[in-house]
Amino acid sequence: MMANNVTIRLAMRLELDRFLNTWLREFQPAVSHSLRPDRDIEIPVGDLTIVAKCSRYSPSGFHRFDERLVVRDRDGSGPVKDVSALATLLLTRQADISSEQIADVLHRLRQSSAASAEHAIFQAAGKPGISAIELEQSLWFGHPFHPLAKSVGGFGEDDTSDYAPERAARFQLRWLLVHRRHVAEYQRNRQRLAELDLLLLAASGLSQRDLGDYILFPCHPWQARFLEADPDIASHIRTGEMRLIGTHGDVAVPTSSVRTVWFPERKLFVKLPIEATITNFPRVNTNEQIARSIAGAHAVAIARTAIVNAGLTVLDEPAGRIVRIQKDDGVSRYHPETGYLLRDADFGAGSLPQVVAGLLETNPLSGKANLAAVCGYRLKEQDGEERWLEAYIRVALLPLLRLFSTTGIALEAHAQNSLVRFVDGWPQRLYVRDLEGIAVDRDVFERCFNVEAAVLDQALFYDRETAWKRLLYYVVVNHFSHVVATVADVSGSDEADLWIKARSGLERFSEVAAVQDLLAANTLPAKANLRSCLGGHADMPSYVQIPNPFHAARMPAGLHAESIEYTEARMI
Repeated sequence: MMANNVTIRLAMRLELDRFLNTWLREFQPAVSHSLRPDRDIEIPVGDLTIVAKCSRYSPSGFHRFDERLVVRDRDGSGPVKDVSALATLLLTRQADISSEQIADVLHRLRQSSAASAEHAIFQAAGKPGISAIELEQSLWFGHPFHPLAKSVGGFGEDDTSDYAPERAARFQLRWLLVHRRHVAEYQRNRQRLAELDLLLLAASGLSQRDLGDYILFPCHPWQARFLEADPDIASHIRTGEMRLIGTHGDVAVPTSSVRTVWFPERKLFVKLPIEATITNFPRVNTNEQIARSIAGAHAVAIARTAIVNAGLTVLDEPAGRIVRIQKDDGVSRYHPETGYLLRDADFGAGSLPQVVAGLLETNPLSGKANLAAVCGYRLKEQDGEERWLEAYIRVALLPLLRLFSTTGIALEAHAQNSLVRFVDGWPQRLYVRDLEGIAVDRDVFERCFNVEAAVLDQALFYDRETAWKRLLYYVVVNHFSHVVATVADVSGSDEADLWIKARSGLERFSEVAAVQDLLAANTLPAKANLRSCLGGHADMPSYVQIPNPFHAARMPAGLHAESIEYTEARMI
């Protein structure tokens, strides 16, 4: 019981940090920029004032606060009990947000907060380790700037226990066999499709004779219940044109995204559809999304030499399928609740790379990020944090900037899509997965490869400014900034000093155009997840501008980003 109390207390403090940091970034940036360590800040909210003490200042916004918050009004002051009470005080005093949206967000926030605490208790009891699989399943807290990160609408308690990666879930899939005339197939390379199909068939425990004229569709057991209830699918099951069989084959490992599963021995990831509302929306795979991912794989294949020269590995997604049923009127209906993608998980020789988001997650036993267990001894050496950060820049940040400069390809390499292999505590190589979010600068791509962009899905292409903003958010704001803040915490260093050293390290590669542009930028784009949920457009997220932490040395002098909100032109 004592251990549970300590873990719950840690979870409550982290939830308060997450909500406060998100709120200040999106709604009151001027307050955020006035923060100083060991000093109280006042957050005015209508007729109230929230008083919080900053225990650690972070130029990138990952501030830490004392767990005791106070709300003050004309009648006196009192403690803020928990994140739900804090959110209620702040949200209900926003005149431009509907009461319905506020009620929905508060409900999901409470759900997410409770899930985080329950995941943490489970993790702590299991004494979490640092293997590649354990880190994939360690995100009991999740996105540090998304207060609804652990909200999974549609999962009951048993579903969470059975299928949540945070509960170390393992399960067999169910399998939908679909007659080939009802299948739409997307593939970059026929040979690669055949290779991964053999892996999928082996994972299913079925044989080619079992399939006959049917095509294999992997199916999450939770999702299978929805397929059985779908009138269109059910009617085809009754006629024998489809068959839905029970759990069978290899045991799958759900990864940090919940719906993507891993067959480690087969070296295969499968991106499944699941209609549970994970954070903001159901995670199905539409025909457009599948086509976009395959087009992204095609672009990566064209740029393979440049990617190798940049020093990183992009996991291939050579094929995907979706059920397509032609109706009596001749119109075809796609079923996104069946669509799936096959992803290569062959990492070659050496230890398995570890997902960055898992490394940055706080361990509920130690209270320190998992990075401390993987690399802490390196970070504690003399000048270790500087040397380690320089190595991380060379391995993870520079290759992505170089790739954009030379090819126009901006990978969606946020912390959950990025995996790093370590050797003796030093970062050695970056692996990037999930090609649905790739963005390509058409002009640079065509000029570099002398390839007509028309051969690729047009949804891949953006103007240069938009592709650059996406790279800045995913790679710098979401990924690298979190790494720097975590290194500061683990090593006990001042984060502002680390940003100065990071800038100095990156300046050595000023021949890379994207490096120059990054270091010259006064502000960077950050997703406004809370604003987007409150506005009812989480599928087209808003962004705000935040100060570029590479200028950390001059932030205290008053470099304030404006709270400018803008929205992506199209959903990814």
